[in-house]
Amino acid sequence: MGEFCRQVRTGGCGDGICDLSEDRCTCAADCGVPPTVELDCTDGVDDDCDGDIDCDDLLDCGLDPACNGSAVGDPCVDDGECCTNKCKGAAGRKTCK
Repeated sequence: MGEFCRQVRTGGCGDGICDLSEDRCTCAADCGVPPTVELDCTDGVDDDCDGDIDCDDLLDCGLDPACNGSAVGDPCVDDGECCTNKCKGAAGRKTCK
């Protein structure tokens, strides 16, 4: 009986259950089809599963007011310079996150 339970919990993509190791990008069959555009340009998530996150998704977020600052990975001095409002790192080596 224990073997059967183990197989059910690790059924994988296509078993009808959106497991912790799955999401809309890795298993639409279980977790739902991802949207066709970025839903939130500041949430740190690749909503549309195209490989570009938030302000880096230029077609979807290029005109979003939140993306008027520097893009993720660009050098910065303070949070206000970044489209995500997150400037992190050691002094002199900070980048937008």
